[in-house]
Amino acid sequence: MSPRLLNMAEILEHVHTLLEPLLEGTDIFIVSIKVKPINNIKVYLDADSGFSIDKCTAVNRKLYARIEEDQMFPAGDFSLEVSSPGVDEPLTQMRQYKKNIGRKVTVTDHEDNEKTGLLKDVTEETITLEIKGKKTKDATIIAEIPFSNIKKTVVHFFFHITVHINTVTRKLLCQFNVNALFPDRQGHLVRIKIHISAMVFII
Repeated sequence: MSPRLLNMAEILEHVHTLLEPLLEGTDIFIVSIKVKPINNIKVYLDADSGFSIDKCTAVNRKLYARIEEDQMFPAGDFSLEVSSPGVDEPLTQMRQYKKNIGRKVTVTDHEDNEKTGLLKDVTEETITLEIKGKKTKDATIIAEIPFSNIKKTVVHFFFHITVHINTVTRKLLCQFNVNALFPDRQGHLVRIKIHISAMVFII
């Protein structure tokens, strides 16, 4: 690619093009790619078997090298962050739904009504929830919800991993976030967050 300034749409398209070959033969898939005006590229990935720190670090290093080799930014003035989707991000892709089968989720419809239950099954058109009654004697309900009726679906327990490489200081920053939803005594969902950061020098 000849050195020239790219607009945001071109950056997004080209990062996607560089990234896809790096994911071939793996269970990692692209959730979204975002670019800020300061040339900060954020790549959100997930994996069918879980997006570990090792996977995150490996993709970050390979993609960073590809971007540099391709001279997308002639002055080298860019930063790259590769991470799993944010802890508050709803599911957006079929593969995300399928990998979360067996986990507790909250589904919000277009009228902002919520259903919370165990994700039991996912098809091309619907998802199936197992919803337990609030009391022990209450019957368990099996609810089939069409995707067309879903505004958002949020997993109750989620890991979020971010890896950022500083090429000047040669430091590797790993951030690990645990996010969980728990009901309080009134039945309202309360979000609990744990954040851990680790700095590693690259030799």
